[in-house]
Amino acid sequence: MVERGDLTLQFQLLCPDDGAVLARFDQDDPLPIGQEVAAGDCDPFVVEKRHLWVAYVPTTRLLSGLLKEARGGKAPARRPGLRRRALPAWGIDSIKHRLFNRSTTST
Repeated sequence: MVERGDLTLQFQLLCPDDGAVLARFDQDDPLPIGQEVAAGDCDPFVVEKRHLWVAYVPTTRLLSGLLKEARGGKAPARRPGLRRRALPAWGIDSIKHRLFNRSTTST
């Protein structure tokens, strides 16, 4: 389903303390294995492979196709006034930068 474009492969970084998802990475993104992370309510930890969870996420194309199928072949209804919001310019890359590019030495 990934090859057909119905699903995308995603890696989720989990907090070892409570299992909360701290960050998500697309399959082409570099993974922070070996880097120290301090995020959320987690104590700082060095990322290992066991902290990464593999997830398959449905694409917008698959979801709209399923919705269309569920509605009997009709296109999804558009709601006036509701728009999908894009991430701000500082978006995901900035968040990842702040999580994984912190200095681990004290000054």
